[in-house]
Amino acid sequence: MKISFDREEMSRALGLVCGVISGRLSKVILKNALFKPAGAGELELLSTNLDVGIRCRVRAKVEGEPVDVCLPAPAMLAEFRESQEKTGFIEIMPIGAEQPGGVAEEPAAGRAGAGAAGAGGGEAGAAGGGATPDGRPAWKATMMLGRDVFDLAVADAADFPEVPARSGSGGTKMPAEDLVRIVRRCIFAAGREEARYAINGVYMTVGTRGVEMVATDGRRMAVAKKKCKMKEWPAGVIVPTKVLAELVRALSVEADDGIRDEAGGGSREEAEKSEGKPEERKTRKKEEKGEKKKAAAGREVEIEVRDRTILFSTDGVTYSSTLIAGNFPRYEDIIPKSLDCKATFERRELEAALRKASHFVDHEFMTVRFEFAEGCCIIRSKGREKGSAKVTTNVECEGSPKEPLAFNPQFLLDVVGVLEGEKTTLEFADANRPAVIREGQDYVYVVMPLRA
Repeated sequence: MKISFDREEMSRALGLVCGVISGRLSKVILKNALFKPAGAGELELLSTNLDVGIRCRVRAKVEGEPVDVCLPAPAMLAEFRESQEKTGFIEIMPIGAEQPGGVAEEPAAGRAGAGAAGAGGGEAGAAGGGATPDGRPAWKATMMLGRDVFDLAVADAADFPEVPARSGSGGTKMPAEDLVRIVRRCIFAAGREEARYAINGVYMTVGTRGVEMVATDGRRMAVAKKKCKMKEWPAGVIVPTKVLAELVRALSVEADDGIRDEAGGGSREEAEKSEGKPEERKTRKKEEKGEKKKAAAGREVEIEVRDRTILFSTDGVTYSSTLIAGNFPRYEDIIPKSLDCKATFERRELEAALRKASHFVDHEFMTVRFEFAEGCCIIRSKGREKGSAKVTTNVECEGSPKEPLAFNPQFLLDVVGVLEGEKTTLEFADANRPAVIREGQDYVYVVMPLRA
């Protein structure tokens, strides 16, 4: 079998597939991707870490008898990113057959067995003259990019775990840009504690009024909503952050830029020199970003829940993940109904002030202190080895703040970075009650002050 492909398109697909592969996995087969001919000029790439899986289709010309093979995707991606070739091909042949170029494969069992068994957990050896011990054929793979030739280790496709595919029966659909938006506005607040696994994901509900996502780590909480007409789910589910992060990476404009830039090869400095003056690059990037946003506006994501698995499908890519078991906290009770004071900042000014102050905090004592005065807010920070900072920013206050408030600066920088309005309002009462940041009717962020 011979697979011919466009290098940039294959690199983009491998970039998504390799995002799921983890270097910490003990099973060697999971460090590979399954290459599966899909017919109609397409190749399907599969990878999984047993928690999250991906199926990604890419255009390719497949000649000869279709064969499913497991190949070392991370190494292949690295070579694609180094190469400047426009096209390439991979030839899959039985062990013992001629290689591309007419050179016969050496019959030594050691070479064939090392390549196949090394990637497939020891099963795909050359025993039996080009077959595995149980009679399955053993394969070799050669990848060519221009004049460069790479002999790829081939793992046994029969050992590759099952990766769920979309059923086609019709799941819940929503615009891709809306899904990306609400995921970004809450995923950073999810927990990362093994002891409290139920909050290590994003709680997702779908009703007749739209989608709601909630994330909390016990010290802060983000609630993001999007009104749209969707098929109602019988109950909410807890979705792992890993699959949501990979989905956003696949859908977002920034991810597409990153994959394409890295696939082009060469350093960033070399790329910038070839693109002209900074002003020209800036104008070109704005035009490209506008074009991509128009294209993304029409995309949809199909969401399907089957048993304990959730699937997200769009444009030939399907992510699947096992749902987190457990009971998510009753988050509605955590949101304060009314607070005495409101402090309204220019969002960009607040973000800049927080960044300046955060440069002087210690990792052991991540705290900035808000002191309110007439027309301004003084943000103080200090570190044992760095010194201290006093940053002043403008503010409009309603109510009378009775005492300074202290926060983890990263908790505020995270939320300010996903807000969209020009102004940000912090609602609070005192140091013993949660503070709230709201934006419109579809976003609420709750954060607990720290002891000053």
